[in-house]
Amino acid sequence: MKKKNRKILIISGLILLLFIIVIGILIYVNNNKNGFSFSEKSWINQNVNNVIDVGVEGSLPIFSNNGEGVYYDYLKSMESLTGLTFNVNVNSESDYTFKNKNELSEGDLIFYTDHYVLISTNENVVEDLSKIKNQNIAVLKDDMNYVSNYLSDYNLHLLEYSTMNTIISDMNNSIIYAIVSMEKYLNDIVYNKFYIVNHIEGLHSHYVLSIKNTNTTLSSVFNKYFNMWEENLNKSRNKYLLKLYYDAYNLSDLEKETVIGDDLIVGYINNLPIEGKINSKFSGITDQYLKLFSDMTGASYKYIEYKNVDDLNNALNNKKVDIVLNYFNLNNSNYVESTSLGNVNYVVVTRQDNYIPVDSLASVKDDKVKMVGNTNLYNYIKSFGIDIITYNSYDLLIKDLNKNDILIIEKSVYDYYRKDALSNYVIKFIGESSSQNKFLL
Repeated sequence: MKKKNRKILIISGLILLLFIIVIGILIYVNNNKNGFSFSEKSWINQNVNNVIDVGVEGSLPIFSNNGEGVYYDYLKSMESLTGLTFNVNVNSESDYTFKNKNELSEGDLIFYTDHYVLISTNENVVEDLSKIKNQNIAVLKDDMNYVSNYLSDYNLHLLEYSTMNTIISDMNNSIIYAIVSMEKYLNDIVYNKFYIVNHIEGLHSHYVLSIKNTNTTLSSVFNKYFNMWEENLNKSRNKYLLKLYYDAYNLSDLEKETVIGDDLIVGYINNLPIEGKINSKFSGITDQYLKLFSDMTGASYKYIEYKNVDDLNNALNNKKVDIVLNYFNLNNSNYVESTSLGNVNYVVVTRQDNYIPVDSLASVKDDKVKMVGNTNLYNYIKSFGIDIITYNSYDLLIKDLNKNDILIIEKSVYDYYRKDALSNYVIKFIGESSSQNKFLL
């Protein structure tokens, strides 16, 4: 009995020791990532009376513009915590330079990765870039090689321009399209009321702190402090995005207050994963869009559920709500539509053991497919003459599945259900519709 107790005691002691070691390692790793080491603290203390030169690329609307922006917020916060002092040289290279660039190098500390967009003087979304290959498309000289190499398969007619001002001038006269880095030229897009008609996700534009020598103590301090500050990055970025919008539209304080003064009333139909409540909390794709708007503006919401489209329409007629995600095909003179949230991607889905080949919508033209009715996507698919069995919600559709069913649903809906209700179903075809979801406001 004593041997057994001794064995238990030894095992317990070893487990306790192992626990202490693991906790110690975790504390060390966390401190090493989110706190300065002893040598780094010593270096900071030795340099608090020295001025450190850094370069900052200017005229970046959100990140560095007239002494404001995300880069400046980062430096000011770092100065406040460490006591270090930075001398900012605008449009000047140094050992530590905050800049925008297309391709990353060793030693780049990434603040944010943006992308390129196709902008236009008209609002018609361009689903496929090859459809505008006969149009003249403006591209800045500094971007020409990067853009043309990436988009070489489209055979686009790209025209080289030396400045953004000359692009703007010609877009008001002789051309209707340009490809630019989105946030780098967001001022120009917003002030000139150009439309973003295609997002070119594979063309990247990075906002970085470019460090020439990564082995210095200051390099380590910059990286460590970024780990501490990173959670503030989106807040900082949103602040300047909102300021840009307010300035562009010259909004008064009263007009700004209408956005955040009272809760905005959101009307919705319980139809997850688009929108609905889970454990009394509003969730879904609509919630994701609204959260982005709330993070930027500080707006808050109240949610009112309606049983069906007719009830929601009545609410719109009586102006009982402020915002509705219009994935149902609603029209109401009391409301205006927001800009497009992008084209709706859809999938054709069948059971795994259903070997029907599908390489286009034409492949299912002689079959009956199941969809949620009265949506923008439904109207798009219906226009192809496809025979459709409709349901009022995705929940009802999912509950009525049979072995040989063919579903056409939004890609986001499939992603939501693919691990449970649609775990035995596979994608046979992925398409991009010309239907676009928008908010009614």
